Amino acid sequence: MSRTAVAAHKEMAIVIRERVAALVKQGRTADEVVAAKPTADYDAKVPQGTTTSERFLRALHAELSATK
Repeated sequence: MSRTAVAAHKEMAIVIRERVAALVKQGRTADEVVAAKPTADYDAKVPQGTTTSERFLRALHAELSATK
């Protein structure tokens, strides 16, 4: 994996985390966060994007909700 690919992946994770954090701040549940599809513009770029995205979003929701 190239340095550019790693940087792009890091940026993607940061952007998605910020999106989920905003939804958690609004009081959204994990199901509502998944339904909002905050990863939609990245799903096609990641193998098994939609499956992986749901797990990632639920993990982020749990983490961010705990620190609220």
